[in-house]
Amino acid sequence: MGHPKLGQMGGDFTPFVKYNAKEGSWSAKFDGVEGFQLISHPRFAVDLANMKTGWLYFPPNGAPSQVWDPEDGEAAAPSSNHKRGFSLTIVGNQVIAEGPAKGHSLGRREWRSNAGATGGAVNDMYDAYVAGKDQNPGKMPIFNCTGVKPFKTQHGTNYIPLFTLDGWVDRDKVFVPIEVEVPAELPDDDIPF
Repeated sequence: MGHPKLGQMGGDFTPFVKYNAKEGSWSAKFDGVEGFQLISHPRFAVDLANMKTGWLYFPPNGAPSQVWDPEDGEAAAPSSNHKRGFSLTIVGNQVIAEGPAKGHSLGRREWRSNAGATGGAVNDMYDAYVAGKDQNPGKMPIFNCTGVKPFKTQHGTNYIPLFTLDGWVDRDKVFVPIEVEVPAELPDDDIPF
């Protein structure tokens, strides 16, 4: 039967979108299309109210490792490989205009990064969100990536994504509630231990 709070393992997950700061490019995988596909100038609603921050490490050939900050502070770095980063849910209805993913839309995605170039851009997005959220209750900001700005580091050239705030959208129009089946209560057995 299993643990009543664990439920079934597997199932739905949120696909991700990648921003490569070394190339200044966005990419994602789409159903029925092989490999990652480049996305030009994505436009999406960003759930900055529920942004997670913490320590992330993206090993070359493995699953990412992350330790998220608790609500009331900052988590300790789990290793010297981990860097400060974030996780955001984004939703884009923009239709891909060319290439193998033509006709697909970005949809709901998770965007994670620990790149310094990306973190600075997200800080700017967050500042714009905080400045406008009181005038836009129950809404999420819509950002458009208008281009990139190169900057040199000791490791070569990286590219900062440039965003403009294009407006606000009602949260309930972006996120459709997910119906969750709640299991029946377990019998209250008096089993002595």
